[in-house]
Amino acid sequence: MKLLNKILPFLPYLFVFISSLYVPTDPDLGWHLKYGEYFFQNGNVLRENTFSTMMQEYQWANTSWLTDVITYGVFSFGGFGGLTLLGAGLVTATLYVFAKVAKLTVWDQVL
Repeated sequence: MKLLNKILPFLPYLFVFISSLYVPTDPDLGWHLKYGEYFFQNGNVLRENTFSTMMQEYQWANTSWLTDVITYGVFSFGGFGGLTLLGAGLVTATLYVFAKVAKLTVWDQVL
C-alpha cells in the first residue's frame, strides 16, 4: 500500500507523457529547422524570407525565431525522437503547472 501511495501521484503525468508521444507532423518543420540552423551557423536572427519558395520578397517579422533555435538544437542532438520527447515533456510540464496552480489532488487529475 505504501508503494502504491508513492506511485499513484505520478500516474497521471506518466499517462499524459506516453499519450503525447507522437512524431512531429508540422508541415513547416523543415522551414523552422532551416531558420534554426541559420542562427546556429551565423549567430543572428534571419530577417529575410530566404528559404521560402512561394513568397521570397515577402517581408515579415520572425516571431518564432527562439522556437526555431530550440527546435533545431534539439533536432541536431536527438533527431525526431528528441523532438517527440521535447513535445511530450512540454505537455506533461503544462499539466504539472496547471495541477499545482489549481491545487488538484491526484484523483482530480485522473478524472
